[in-house]
Amino acid sequence: MVITAPAKPSARQELAEVLAGRTWTEILEHVAMLAMLVIWAVPFTRAVGGRGVHNELLFCGALLLILPAMQAWRTSHRSIALAGLTAVAAELVCVFAPTHWYGSDVAVEYAIAAACFVAGRRYVRDVDRRLLVAIAICLAGLYEFEQAFVAWWGSGNAATEMSGTFYWHNPYAAFLLPGAVVGLGLVASRRSPA
Repeated sequence: MVITAPAKPSARQELAEVLAGRTWTEILEHVAMLAMLVIWAVPFTRAVGGRGVHNELLFCGALLLILPAMQAWRTSHRSIALAGLTAVAAELVCVFAPTHWYGSDVAVEYAIAAACFVAGRRYVRDVDRRLLVAIAICLAGLYEFEQAFVAWWGSGNAATEMSGTFYWHNPYAAFLLPGAVVGLGLVASRRSPA
């Protein structure tokens, strides 16, 4: 009697099995969150750290597609109100500040961040999704660190500023902070990283 190992399913069959239990809205939510994370981790890390008309227009356009895909209106009313207040407060600063609309690009970034908060809050409804987003944040931080470390090491001078793809070390450090904190949380927790 000959015993043979069962045939290993192909990648296409495995993907079909994973997708079989999903609804189209779930798949759309996953794609939308992936798009939001990719935009946050790639274009926003270049040059001026997301500031500038082109980056803001890119993210605003993406959010116009992401928020309906996430069905953001189903997020808790408290989260939507908090995000709305943050966005309105940022715009009010421009209205009452002596420089008026000179800092409007920063105000737009606060509004974008508020919209991202609503989309993210809607997405992370269960532990698996929280873990997925946490891992993506850690990987983005590691990728950005690698971008800076290789150049810093190649400079041959320890006094060289590590700034990665950012224009200065402060936004670089601010970008690395979420990945570091979330990564430490994942490592330190003995239970699911909810």
